[in-house]
Amino acid sequence: MKRLQTLSLAAKILVLGGIYFCTAKLGLSLAFFHPSASPVWPPTGLALAALLVLGYRVWPGIFLGAFWANVTTFGSLATSLAIAFGNTLEGLIGAYLVNRLAGGQNAFERPQGVFKFSVLAGIIATTVSATFGITSLSFGGFADWTNYWAIWVTWWLGDMGGALVVAPLLILWGTSRLGRWRGAQVLEGVFSLGLLFLAGQAAFGDWFPALSGRYPMAFLTIPIIVWIAFRFGQRETATAVFLLAGMAVWGTLRNFGQFVMASSNESLLVLQMFIGVVSLTSQVISASVTEHRRAGQFLRSSEKKFRAVVEHSPSGIVTVSQDGKIVLVNSETEKLFGYARDELIGKPIEILVPGRFRENHPAHRADFFGDPQARAMGAGPDLYGLHKDGREIPVEIGLNPIRTEEGLFILTDIVDITERKRLEEELKQANERLTLRVRELELHNREVSLLSEMGDLLQTCLTLEEAYRVVAPSLQKLFPNEPGALCMLNSSRRIVEAVAIWGEPLLGEEAFEPENCWALRRGRPHVVGNVHTEVVCRHLSHPLWGGYVCMPMMAHGEALGLLHLQNGPDVSILSPVRRELRMEALKRLAAITGEQVALNLANLKLRETLSNRSIRDSLTGLFNRRYLEESLERELSRARRNQQPLGTLMLDLDHFKRFNDTFGHKTGDELLKQMGEFLLQNIRGEDIACRYGGDEFMLILPGASLEVAGRRAEKLEEMIKGSNGPYGRYLTLSIGIAVFLEHGTTKEELLRAADFALYRAKHAGGNRMAIAQPGTVGPAKIQ
Repeated sequence: MKRLQTLSLAAKILVLGGIYFCTAKLGLSLAFFHPSASPVWPPTGLALAALLVLGYRVWPGIFLGAFWANVTTFGSLATSLAIAFGNTLEGLIGAYLVNRLAGGQNAFERPQGVFKFSVLAGIIATTVSATFGITSLSFGGFADWTNYWAIWVTWWLGDMGGALVVAPLLILWGTSRLGRWRGAQVLEGVFSLGLLFLAGQAAFGDWFPALSGRYPMAFLTIPIIVWIAFRFGQRETATAVFLLAGMAVWGTLRNFGQFVMASSNESLLVLQMFIGVVSLTSQVISASVTEHRRAGQFLRSSEKKFRAVVEHSPSGIVTVSQDGKIVLVNSETEKLFGYARDELIGKPIEILVPGRFRENHPAHRADFFGDPQARAMGAGPDLYGLHKDGREIPVEIGLNPIRTEEGLFILTDIVDITERKRLEEELKQANERLTLRVRELELHNREVSLLSEMGDLLQTCLTLEEAYRVVAPSLQKLFPNEPGALCMLNSSRRIVEAVAIWGEPLLGEEAFEPENCWALRRGRPHVVGNVHTEVVCRHLSHPLWGGYVCMPMMAHGEALGLLHLQNGPDVSILSPVRRELRMEALKRLAAITGEQVALNLANLKLRETLSNRSIRDSLTGLFNRRYLEESLERELSRARRNQQPLGTLMLDLDHFKRFNDTFGHKTGDELLKQMGEFLLQNIRGEDIACRYGGDEFMLILPGASLEVAGRRAEKLEEMIKGSNGPYGRYLTLSIGIAVFLEHGTTKEELLRAADFALYRAKHAGGNRMAIAQPGTVGPAKIQ
């Protein structure tokens, strides 16, 4: 690859050297004042163009061509080397200056570049070759010092002509792309060249000999060159100037035209100045026209791109003039507002503004035109556009001022944000739901803690009444904003009674029939969100604050009662979403709470039932003998501790065996049951009544002395005689009385003493009482 590059460079150098030699010989053929100084020197333009287009590395071709042309023409080897060096240095300096300061190959694209090229390459750089050349010839004795400046001017003007005429031609043809001319352009080009040829013949040819010498016909060529510069490009202009220069040199050498002077050298020098001025002027005009044309193309292209961007913009684009008229819209605007384009162009922008904003809109528009600053989308309050069908469209608007030759305009970028508003609303609701869910989770953790605490308390309760007292404050904590009640079915299961109430006010009855509650009727929760449109239970009064929940409490397949919860007054200020979520949460918590309370109460009822069966006699409902022994032991310990008396009564139904044999065992059982009811109704709350066995009963009287115990026994005998039960006439009692300390200090001693006293009362005929004698020991029924 490197070898090919070297061979290519060598070939370029040799070709350039050969061409330079030929053009130099042609130029030297016109050296009339001195053999080495020609007023026409094309090699300068060739060297400058080669160095700008091909690069600095081809300079040896210039040096070789210049040396060979001069050494074969005039002077010595030394002068030829000096002239060749000056020609090469001239080209290198000119190319460097043009590359550095005038844009290089692109110097002819702008008028400033043309001027810079003419000054740097045509005026400054050309002084180098003239100075080196004439100085070396003068020192070598091949030029007279007295003619130094005359020869220098000839040399310099010849080089300048080559730089201004030949260099632009070669550079432009070497760097510009060939365009395709249309038929009209071809005809116009041929016509223009024909006119130039005719004008050139009139000025410098022998076609019109009467005119060429007398009148300044050369100036006729200038309008044609200017026309070519206006209608065509720099390349065509440079070509026309080159052709004109060729005709002018040819005609002037033949003594035609207004530039013919006393000598051919003087004639060519004057001609060169004319051609140089024409070349500079035409190139400047051509560059200006090309730059203007390029700017116009750029503007048209920009406008086309702008219109394409506007037309294909995903948002609506509306351009408004300072008087508020619409001057441009795109297709998206038509879709957005429902208008056709011709229905909007020329109309006031307020046609797209809703009526509620229309009155103030002109003032806002005037404020913007007064201080036109771009406003990004999303800035300012929510905006709305007006559709053709009258509906309002939420939009986002960006404003951009556009300054043109016609004045100031506003480019309005409009985006329909209906979908975004919907998504924002959905997101807002989702965030609200999420916030509520987080709050629910926090409440759920609190509820779990409170439920656990309530469950622990209920499990330690001994009676239902105690459990009801525990439930009320626990449910108040669980439902702080909802009034409610815990309602239980009574023993007959015909009435539902409120056993625990919390919150103010509770709008409902405290006792009602089960049929009045839909939840108890159906055996499942009854939830009412809107009390005006849904079925409301009859045990509730109106007006209710809001919805409510009736949760039936079931345990072991049996309904125990009802958990009732009402929404508080604050429910009216909640949003529909939050109200719905609150009802869901209330129903969920009510279900969990009702289930836990029901299970605990059911277990407590079961424990009470089992406890009663273990300590009570199933027939009479009195405490059994086992409980008697435990209670007597406990009461004796208390009496000893408090130094108080303790009385005991042992009772026996007189003639029970004969009654049982006469009326049967079933009737005997009824008599025993009636006796049990009698005792329960006629003893104190602290007294303990027990069935001792068979037809014998035992009463423990805490705090009763012997005297008190005797009075109680007498009263019982009197009351039993006046009993009006179905078997009252058969009821008579024998009673044995024994008191702690007087008749014994232990359970066994008291029981023996009371039993012996009873034995004495029955042996005496019954229907009487007997007091145990101190120190007596009778037949004890228990050991």
